[in-house]
Amino acid sequence: MKPTIEIIADIVAQEYFVSREDIFSAKRTQSVSDARQVIMYLAHKYLYMPYGEIAEYVGRSYNTTRYGIRMVRDRYLFDRGFFQKLNRIKDKINKIKGW
Repeated sequence: MKPTIEIIADIVAQEYFVSREDIFSAKRTQSVSDARQVIMYLAHKYLYMPYGEIAEYVGRSYNTTRYGIRMVRDRYLFDRGFFQKLNRIKDKINKIKGW
């Protein structure tokens, strides 16, 4: 089965203990913003979605989406806790993909 952005959003929401409604709302708490940025990053990485499509899905601008994806890449390299959390999420996605 191929993962979809909806499946990715569900996995990320569970990992961050936030609701999907919060992720797609105007809320800007740290956990909601982090979850939203991780969804953007994973949609780009696994689904090869262009920034514009991701922006439309999460209800943000093109530039906000680019910034969010870049922030995830940077944090992944330097934040051990974030690295571990993102790897857990990636493992769940890879199980769906059958890898």
